[in-house]
Amino acid sequence: CDAKPLFKYEGHEYLKGVVVKEGSLFTLGCNYAEDCYVMRQNGNPIIKLSGGKVPGGLGENAPALYEDGGHIYFCFIDGKGLDLVEDGVVKTISLPSFAKEALDCRMIEGVRYLVSSDGSSIYCSFDGKTISLHYMGKVKNDFFAMRLLGDAAVIGSVNNLTYDGFTQITMMERNRNLFLKGQDLYICECGEKIIGIRNRPLNMQYGRTSSIGDFESIFSVPDAFVFTRECINTGHGNIYAAASSVKGERPCLFKNGRKWREFPFNGYLTGVNVELSLPSSGDGFGRKGR
Repeated sequence: CDAKPLFKYEGHEYLKGVVVKEGSLFTLGCNYAEDCYVMRQNGNPIIKLSGGKVPGGLGENAPALYEDGGHIYFCFIDGKGLDLVEDGVVKTISLPSFAKEALDCRMIEGVRYLVSSDGSSIYCSFDGKTISLHYMGKVKNDFFAMRLLGDAAVIGSVNNLTYDGFTQITMMERNRNLFLKGQDLYICECGEKIIGIRNRPLNMQYGRTSSIGDFESIFSVPDAFVFTRECINTGHGNIYAAASSVKGERPCLFKNGRKWREFPFNGYLTGVNVELSLPSSGDGFGRKGR
């Protein structure tokens, strides 16, 4: 922190998630050599799980390690089923009777969302009900919900003749689909709009109906990119992008597609926060990654 090392530990782990809580740094690392995942607090191991996979990760739509309701979670899937790890404690989650495969499980504002497949369709179970996500591609082992929003699920890149090259977003409560052009998009919500962000070059678009190709471009910055998913945020009806330059120029904060603020340092922006309750003074947003 501030150029001073906080801790170090032996081994080679690829970071899948980082959460700061009450002065402690929690990490989730993947050790490919030992085929295991290790959750640590300030470098000290809390739990180690082997032989499975953890959905999500740094720079992806869904974080692998995240905080919800004061607890820290990650999902672990192996051949035996699905575990939701809460504060280092493993909780085995029962799958629906029709499910042949577990795909993802997340806590969102205190509600547990479980995504599973029967081999031909994808379903999301929450609050005692199950909704079909009407996925328009082919169900594969490497397809899972990249991110679960409050009322939508981002399934990922569609793989079929009609919708190939598009990302599908299923509006669960409204039982309809949106399709945004491009694959491996960052997805976020802004009011009634679903925003899709393509990287390198930075391009934003939003979908409006279930018709393929019915989306609008918001803005495009050819020489910019966002370092992580956390570099995109929304609030008060505005869309913010903490963008860095591919040419080594100063990083900038964009607001609704317009350059809003330039930062006088040589480096990258790693995130932007938006305050939903404005203080009596200030400009109404918090910044990370200076």
